[in-house]
Amino acid sequence: MRLTKIDNCAENAHALVGGIAVIDTAWLVAATLAGGGLIGSLLTKAAQTGVVALVEKSVTSRFEREMEAVRSDLRLKESKITALQSAALNGRAGRQALMDTRRIEAVDTLWRDVIRLNPFLWSTRMTEILKLDAIAERVNSEPNVKTFIETLGGEDLAEKLKELEAEKVRPFLPAEVWSLFSTYQGLLIFCYLRIKGSSFGLDKKMFKEDDMINQIKTVVPHFSQYLDDHGIAGAAGLANILRDLVLDSLKLTVKNLGSDMDDIAEIREIMKKLNEFGQEQPV
Repeated sequence: MRLTKIDNCAENAHALVGGIAVIDTAWLVAATLAGGGLIGSLLTKAAQTGVVALVEKSVTSRFEREMEAVRSDLRLKESKITALQSAALNGRAGRQALMDTRRIEAVDTLWRDVIRLNPFLWSTRMTEILKLDAIAERVNSEPNVKTFIETLGGEDLAEKLKELEAEKVRPFLPAEVWSLFSTYQGLLIFCYLRIKGSSFGLDKKMFKEDDMINQIKTVVPHFSQYLDDHGIAGAAGLANILRDLVLDSLKLTVKNLGSDMDDIAEIREIMKKLNEFGQEQPV
């Protein structure tokens, strides 16, 4: 539309200049009728000069007015685009700052839950070193076995789980962080229940060991062969590794605050749409 308007200005100029020829001819006729010789020539020359100057001034003035209107409209569009860009980026920055604050709180909350689960790491160690199926077979016939297995424990897992708060902040945590934490927590719960089950004579057929092992494989696939070879005892031996991975993922989350590539891509998309808006608006 801007180019069209400029073209119109040029066409108007050409039309006016073309009119010079008509006017010039009229003055020439008038001068010829007024008299011949030197006087006629002078009148003709004066007429041509005056008319050309008048028309050129008129054309220039009109062209400048129309060009100034175009420039003014361009400045208005640019100011609108600048305002929209500023509003979009400022709004994005504000939301990003708020999101970063919530993510920091989420990291702190999840790590507190990891610490709350520390008292149950013993269950993974016992699962790793004890033959729980043998205990389950003998617990009801041998009092010493029953006494031994009942001494294991400490805090009640059900009560401790009520204190956990990580679920509340899950929306503000990266999916990888949550996957690691939930797997770690699930392993502790599984080992705890496995030991408690053996004190009642429950063997491994009562528990979904394969499901637990497969879940661990999804977060540490490089241990798949190890898990296939050692089963649930091997899985229990990975508890500390999973805990360390949770910690590392939380550190990475904090380190990357404010520099998420998805956020950068979104900003670029905003800028692109604003530029398209400026191009599409008619002048």
